[in-house]
Amino acid sequence: MEMSILKVEANLLYKTLTLGEAGFPAMREMLSYLDSMETIFIVLNADHQVAYINQSGCKILKSGYESIVGKAWFDSFVPENIREDSREKFESAVAGGTIGNHTHYNPLLASDGIEVNFRWDSSLIKCDVSGQVNGTFFSGKDVQGAGQIFQDIVMYSGSREVMVGGNKVDLSPSEFSLLELLASRAGQVIHRDHLNIALRGFPFGAGDRSLDMRISALRKALNDRKPPYKYIKTIRSKGYLLVS
Repeated sequence: MEMSILKVEANLLYKTLTLGEAGFPAMREMLSYLDSMETIFIVLNADHQVAYINQSGCKILKSGYESIVGKAWFDSFVPENIREDSREKFESAVAGGTIGNHTHYNPLLASDGIEVNFRWDSSLIKCDVSGQVNGTFFSGKDVQGAGQIFQDIVMYSGSREVMVGGNKVDLSPSEFSLLELLASRAGQVIHRDHLNIALRGFPFGAGDRSLDMRISALRKALNDRKPPYKYIKTIRSKGYLLVS
């Protein structure tokens, strides 16, 4: 279902479930459709509480509908290490009305303590003519195993997307190819000659700094600009290593 349609349905849900407005003939059909979705669908009110969650979401969180609705989302279902940052971003978005159709990657915390990685699409809910923001809806797809994860870098080879700390990073094709090559042997040193041959078809020559410049550009794109480098380590007289 497209984001624009989901946004309309989230507004109807919010009115029905939290404002007490009834009489939407298509509500039963809409709820049936949302429950049939394989993706998780959540509506939060402006106070961070869960106003609605579909059946896929209940299964993923390993809790019943009644046990989830009304709970504080960030305190209950967001991992502690990203909880405050996620809460601040939500509050800022609601206060400023800044979320359009926004995509990000964040894990969920199920009732058994297991974290599951998700790709989220989200948008604000505005339910009155004044444009007041009343909440947010999230539609999330489980990407556990779909992407390679190195610390807080998530790579998706199919779509050639890269996320760092839950935020999308725009890489050039050559930068993505270099990161993909380093990721193929994460935790191991890859010799400079091997990298050059794989990327350019021939080993580097004396005074050739092109690989170093590529590594530098990739580090900047990953916001890893100053030593000691967090993601890509330089191994003197050998090559480079992506920290696993």
